Amino acid sequence: MQDKALLHEDLCDRIVAVHDIFKRANERISFYYCLLSFIDKNILSIDKWRINKFLMLVRRIFRHIFSYTSKNSWNESICQKYIEMIDKNIFNNEERQFSNVMISHIVSVFMDEFDKALNNVPCEPEQQFIWYAPFLKALEKRATSDYVFERITKEIFEGILIIIEMENNDDTAIDKSNYRFPLSHISNSIFNIAKSDSTKSKRRKVLYNIVEKFKLAEKKYN
Repeated sequence: MQDKALLHEDLCDRIVAVHDIFKRANERISFYYCLLSFIDKNILSIDKWRINKFLMLVRRIFRHIFSYTSKNSWNESICQKYIEMIDKNIFNNEERQFSNVMISHIVSVFMDEFDKALNNVPCEPEQQFIWYAPFLKALEKRATSDYVFERITKEIFEGILIIIEMENNDDTAIDKSNYRFPLSHISNSIFNIAKSDSTKSKRRKVLYNIVEKFKLAEKKYN
């Protein structure tokens, strides 16, 4: 890793661009998964001076994923391959769990990079919704740690609500998004998770609260 910020940014961009050299989709997916897995395995042993450099690489991976899929017009079959990696290999892997530190960082950069890509190349709410599937599945699982559950609810779903509120607040100088959030799809999915008998009572209360906020946002802004 480079010590100078600009050189490090360039290095990260060159590393993630290796993805485009591979001809087969499974090779591209495997390359990114191996990178993320390597960082995860070593993240707790990286000193505090260098950890941000590795976390920047994680951000650039997701930036490139969204750039690549948006350039392909958000083609569902292409998107699903990356969504499956996020779902089965990172958030809902029964055999090897990513660390809370790594998952927390992925969650924190996801909406930021997704929002940027959607503003550059908008897509329909239905196309956008499939990207939230891994997070909804994680909320549904009893085995998901309270920490990860909290990060997903706050960074992903409450993050969406914050974006909407800020865009519609006359006191903020933020341009409105070029796309529409799938508010009803999300609220219905979270409602179904909340009402499930397998959902812990403490989490059910949090989820119902989010559902109410989504329904209110849908009435106000859709």
